[in-house]
Formats: sequence, structure tokens, C-alpha cells
Amino acid sequence: MRGTILALTVYAAPVLAFAATPKTFGEFVNMVINIFNALTALLVLAAVVLYLLNITTGIGKTGERRGQMYTVMLWGMLAIFLMVSIWGILRILQTTLFGTDTQLN
Repeated sequence: MRGTILALTVYAAPVLAFAATPKTFGEFVNMVINIFNALTALLVLAAVVLYLLNITTGIGKTGERRGQMYTVMLWGMLAIFLMVSIWGILRILQTTLFGTDTQLN
């Protein structure tokens, strides 16, 4: 465990040392949007994995538990939809603030 943390620190040091600092407000906003984009992708991935795990564990349930499974499935789909909509909201904000539809990196 200690060796893994040391290796990650050694590999991450150049990235942190040569991190590009934004020179304009537009570059700063693009950097923040890219961070939100990456975090949203991780959240969507985790939500889909948990959603599929819930479906696979609930396949054999009957009776009242089956009704609870449908409720959890509905809320899971809604949560995934809301997480994916964050990308659209970020694109709208970027277009509104800067007037051009720049691609998210």
C-alpha cells in the first residue's frame, strides 16, 4: 500500500508542477468545466454500475420486494438522466457566456 501511494505521488508530481495556470477568465472557466466534465463521467460510471448491480441482484425477488426493486430502478434511471444532463447544462453555460460553442475537452 505504501509503495502504491509513493508511486502515484512520483508519477503525479510532474503533472502538478507543470499544471497550466489560466491566463484569462475564459481559460479558467474552460478548466473548471473540464473538471466538472471528468467528475460527471465518473459519477455516471458509478451510477450505471450500481444500477446494473441492483438489477442483477433483484432479478429473483418476488412480492413486495419486487415492487421495491421497481421503485429503486425508476429512481436510478432518473438519477442517471440528471447526471447526464449536467453535460448539456455545461454546454449551455459555455455557449451563453462566451458566445461560441467550444468543444469540451
